[in-house]
Amino acid sequence: MKQEFIIENKVLIKYSGSQHCLNLPDGITAIAEGAFRDCRELHEVIIPEGVISIGEAAFQWCTNLKKVTAPECLEAVGLDAFTGTPFYQFFCENDSGWHDDFLLLGKVLMKGRGNLREAVIPEGVVMIADDAFAGCLLLSKVTISSTVRSIGWRAFAECINISGIEVPGNVKRIGWRAFKDCPRLRQVKLHEGIEKLEGGVFSGCRSLYHLTIPASVKELGSWAFFACKDLSVVEIKGPAERIGDWTFSGCSSLTRVEIPRSCKYVGVDAFFECVALPEVNLPEGVVTIRHRAFAGSRHLETVSLPDSLTVLEEQAFANCRSLKSIRIPRGVNNVPNEAFYGCYQLKRVDFCPGINTIGSRAFECCTSLMEVSIPMGVTTIEDMAFANCGRLRRVVLPAGLKKLGSGAFSHCALLSELVIPESVEDIGAGAFKGCVGLDDGNGFVVADKVLYGYLGTDSEVHVPEGVTEIAGGAFRDKDRIVSLTVSSGVISVGKHAFCGCAGLTRLTLPEGVKCLGSDPFDGITNLTELVAPGIAPLTFANQCNRVSAALGYCGNTELYPEAAAKTYDFYIEENILEVISAAVDAELPLAVTYFTQRRLLTFQNYINILEQAQKNNFTEIVAMLLDYRNRCLKKPDLSEQFTLDD
Repeated sequence: MKQEFIIENKVLIKYSGSQHCLNLPDGITAIAEGAFRDCRELHEVIIPEGVISIGEAAFQWCTNLKKVTAPECLEAVGLDAFTGTPFYQFFCENDSGWHDDFLLLGKVLMKGRGNLREAVIPEGVVMIADDAFAGCLLLSKVTISSTVRSIGWRAFAECINISGIEVPGNVKRIGWRAFKDCPRLRQVKLHEGIEKLEGGVFSGCRSLYHLTIPASVKELGSWAFFACKDLSVVEIKGPAERIGDWTFSGCSSLTRVEIPRSCKYVGVDAFFECVALPEVNLPEGVVTIRHRAFAGSRHLETVSLPDSLTVLEEQAFANCRSLKSIRIPRGVNNVPNEAFYGCYQLKRVDFCPGINTIGSRAFECCTSLMEVSIPMGVTTIEDMAFANCGRLRRVVLPAGLKKLGSGAFSHCALLSELVIPESVEDIGAGAFKGCVGLDDGNGFVVADKVLYGYLGTDSEVHVPEGVTEIAGGAFRDKDRIVSLTVSSGVISVGKHAFCGCAGLTRLTLPEGVKCLGSDPFDGITNLTELVAPGIAPLTFANQCNRVSAALGYCGNTELYPEAAAKTYDFYIEENILEVISAAVDAELPLAVTYFTQRRLLTFQNYINILEQAQKNNFTEIVAMLLDYRNRCLKKPDLSEQFTLDD
């Protein structure tokens, strides 16, 4: 028999036998986690004197185990120790093992009768086991004895008639979801001595009103008070270092919470949608505020972020609509994405030195913000960081700033004072889209010779003289523009500069523009003439743009220097039929003239192109081609085949 057991340091680690009724060997003091898991032949177990604990899942899935005899010294039974066994069913059908209304294994209260209205936990009980009273719908009063040290997982969950509970200081641990979903539980008194409140301990107790967490509590678990909708005041007296994830999430009546000085961590969604909370004082020592920690707390007006803070995560204060001011301490290197998104009443932001990045949408829709001064050290302002700040009037950007993301200040309609440092290397698409306050009077947003946007609605647009650079996305989605002429002084065009200009058919660039930013013509399908004397045709990313550039050259050869002209002549010679066909389709007589003057059309090409022009009823081009035939092609019968009247 001894060979059937693995025992180490008086702990029974594993049983591998097949007996029906089993006496465990003397001398052991504990049964390890999963020691008898899946022993399906086992019907009865007798545990010897000296065993004080049974580990998690110790007898799990012993599908025939009904009877367990345990010594009086047993003090702990782990989670799911008897899951998947008929253990509870057997004892519910038999009175053996019951002491009045309670099923006991040693000093562990395993189960209370389902029809109990009042439970007085017997003296001598050390542990109330997992699920001991869960779902006891009639239970309204519980008295916990002076010997209990641990309340297990879900021990009183869904006891819908319990209205009050007093937990004495001899209890050191209240387990996961111990009182979850007790909707009438309003009064809870926790005594000094309790050390651990595990996750979800009072979650869903929607009538709970006021709670004082004693100084002895060292750990406050996640979800502890989740959706306690009537919870108004919480006093945390002890040295708890963590406010766990979702701890007070959905506590819609919470008006005051005292966070202890020992706190270092505020978890994910810790105070999410605490809509009645007006103020939060985070003490020095708090290092981390996780994402959405206070998001949606729409009446939160005042928040003090301590200098000890180093980690501030995404959406930490998003949609705190009443927040009026915020100071970002020096330990925070990055203002994260959407950190203060939708803080409609935020009027003042103070940045301490040390910040290097302002994240995407960090202050989007902060509609009361009127002035922003970004401190030295910030090198990146990400996409949409201050978008839709409708009252923002003045922005000062620091020397050393390198990147302004797409739409960074888009739709800041009142923005009129803007200082952009020379250090900026990359301005994203539409960074100042909709900033009508920056309008130069002709629809252009220009600062320091850089054109950042166009706010007008004209179909024919000429970039003003004096501009030397067109920023990324400057004309993005301006689908009313048909013709765009860039002034002679421009030497740089940013990425996505003309992206989404769906109506654009003609674009003229000066010779000084030698290359374009990435995807400048994305979303443009009607561009037929691209005049770009400083850019060789093969530089363009696709054949469609190369043909458009060739057509631009054909109709404006006088604008091209000799070297550029040679590259276009060579390209057209290699793609003659495609280019001339595109010229006819776009009805560009000047482009067709390029071919007729240089006598580039062969007889067969001529036939095809003339037929194409005739089919589209482009009479001017047909006339040009017939004249070309008379001058250059000696085929007298062609006039009978193709005439102007056809």
